[in-house]
Amino acid sequence: MRTKIVRGIEYEAPEVIIKGVNILYIVYFHLPRYLDHGNHKTKLSTVLQNCTTFPHYLNGDIRRYTGKNYAHGNSRKGFDDLINIYTNEYIECTSNPELSYFLKYKYSELRRKYGAIYGDMIRIPRLKT
Repeated sequence: MRTKIVRGIEYEAPEVIIKGVNILYIVYFHLPRYLDHGNHKTKLSTVLQNCTTFPHYLNGDIRRYTGKNYAHGNSRKGFDDLINIYTNEYIECTSNPELSYFLKYKYSELRRKYGAIYGDMIRIPRLKT
């Protein structure tokens, strides 16, 4: 278990090691809700929003902006506009568009097409008591 103090609160998180690799970031998707909400672009922007919380040095922590709006910076609209730019750029310029094709489907459509959806359940970090 790893512990970290963030804004005076101590959190405890399990180490996640897959095939000998220590996993520092986990993005949770609540299925089927995530796949049933919005279109391909909306779902892709959600993924990119989560990825922007990773700092450039990838140390297992999240990027924090200064001030009270530490997750998005001073302007939520500015953050959303930036994510929109990233999303459009990915859709228009990616050399591997097939990597996000699954986002075009709703949950039931994916199950019909592929037969099953698999994922891992990883415990969310808890307050240390």
